[in-house]
Amino acid sequence: MVLALFIPLIISSGGNSGSQASTLIIQAMAVGEVYISDWWRVMRREIISGILLGAVLGIIGFLRIFVFHLVTPTLYGEHWLRWRSHWV
Repeated sequence: MVLALFIPLIISSGGNSGSQASTLIIQAMAVGEVYISDWWRVMRREIISGILLGAVLGIIGFLRIFVFHLVTPTLYGEHWLRWRSHWV
């Protein structure tokens, strides 16, 4: 159940990022700012931004679950965090 909370984050980030990136690359190619030979530079930037976006959304999702668990401890069940038994 906890992992289902991340589905909207993944769907929205993939759709928004993909359409924005493709639009910007097509526009840059149309006006001559980017050429096919620049594909590795463009790809490297997209990979880095994808990793950063995924990390930020993962941290936000985890913090949301963590805070909601502090407010309502029974909301996600007793196994909401795998390492919980090691902390107690």
